[in-house]
Amino acid sequence: MSRFDVLRSLLRSGAIAASEHARKLPITAALTQAIEQAQLTRARIDDAALTAAIARGHGVAAATVRAGQGKLRIDASFDDGSALRIALWPSHISFAPLGAKEVGFGIEPREALSDPRAQDVCAALATEIAHAVWRSVLGPAKAGEAGAFVSRDGDKLIADLRSVPAVRRAKGNKLLMAVIEALRPQTIEVADGELRIAMMLGV
Repeated sequence: MSRFDVLRSLLRSGAIAASEHARKLPITAALTQAIEQAQLTRARIDDAALTAAIARGHGVAAATVRAGQGKLRIDASFDDGSALRIALWPSHISFAPLGAKEVGFGIEPREALSDPRAQDVCAALATEIAHAVWRSVLGPAKAGEAGAFVSRDGDKLIADLRSVPAVRRAKGNKLLMAVIEALRPQTIEVADGELRIAMMLGV
């Protein structure tokens, strides 16, 4: 088996982070071909997975996410007895080589912009998006881990995918970071029952 075949196999299996072979593979344009052949340029996150991501959040008692008509409609209840009902939708993507990796979200009602619970929900969604985009090197999100850092910018919430714990852990591995730099979300679309992500290659 060639080094290229090893790389493609590891990308498909999602085992690349733990592989000794991966540490010995050169970072070349062959990575682009391996990503394409491993069919990693599209991802889908269904309602159940989105709901589970929010339900893992600190203090969340129960949650429901319904994707449709361009928005993610979220109902969440919390251990303190409070409840949150909001709609979120991806508004823009800002990715730069070795730089920003951000996803912006619109939100309704607008008053929820300053609600820390809404920001936590957005962080959970952004973390799930990061794990879907870079699933070959990050694997699934872990329960109990912090989500992406989220800030407010005007009438939008901005999630920094570089702050996702699994992405931070990958920074010490050249190959993992090469995959993260190579795969960039091009579109994030809310469809009926799922979030659809199309990626572009930037090696």
